[in-house]
Amino acid sequence: MSVERNKEEQALDRLLGGERQRQPRGFTVPPDYFATFNEQMVERLADEPPVERHVEMTRWQRVKPYVYLAAMFCGIWLMMNVFHRVTGGGQINLDNPPAHIAQIIDEVQPKETYELVPSLIADMQTEYDVASAYDNMREFETDFNAIEDDVADEDILY
Repeated sequence: MSVERNKEEQALDRLLGGERQRQPRGFTVPPDYFATFNEQMVERLADEPPVERHVEMTRWQRVKPYVYLAAMFCGIWLMMNVFHRVTGGGQINLDNPPAHIAQIIDEVQPKETYELVPSLIADMQTEYDVASAYDNMREFETDFNAIEDDVADEDILY
């Protein structure tokens, strides 16, 4: 980067014939600016009269924060009401305190019920009867003439 800057300066020197004064890059401050800064600032402030900016607030500007606060609480109440209805949590009230609900939940035992189709029950009963009638698969195969010669004993699933 310094090589490029040197080339730039050499090119400017050739163009301007060496008469170019080196100026600092960036901003410059007038001489003795900070020495007299305080005095100049006090003079400027003393000349200007203080500005009173008192603006009368309208009724809406005074009431607006309270209206927003009330709207926020209404929104929270509405959200809680919607969540309460969605989750179905309408069981707790003053007549039914949480301790009473916990006691009722502990007393109630869940019932497991299964509905079986009658044909499925008949199939299950038939399977049970056949399985209890035979001690092994060989007896079953001989009774029903279902012996396969090419099936090994390891392939038979019980």
